[in-house]
Amino acid sequence: MDLPIVAVTVYPGQARITRRAIVTLAAGEQRLLVGGLPLRLQRDSVRVSGRGPATVLGVDVLADRNPRSPDALISDLEQRQRAFQGQLDELADFDAVQAARADLL
Repeated sequence: MDLPIVAVTVYPGQARITRRAIVTLAAGEQRLLVGGLPLRLQRDSVRVSGRGPATVLGVDVLADRNPRSPDALISDLEQRQRAFQGQLDELADFDAVQAARADLL
C-alpha cells in the first residue's frame, strides 16, 4: 500500500515525513507492505505505531527495486543521475582528503 504524506518537517540536512493510513486487521499475525518510499530512506529512521488491541512485533525495511524502465528518456536520466552521483561521491572524497591534510598542517 502507498501511504499518503500528512506532514513534513524540514531540519538542516534532513526531514521528517509523516505518512498515515487507517487499516483494519483481522485477528492473528498480519504483515503490511508499504511502497513508494524513497530509495535514499535512512532505514533506521522508520517508526511504526498503531492503536487498538494490535501489537507491532517488528519493522523490516527492504528495498524492492522495479525493473529498468523501457522508456529511453527515463533510462537516460537514470544513467545521468548515477554519473552525477559518482561525481558527487568523488568530490566528497576529495573534500575529506583535503580536510585531513589541513588537520595535519
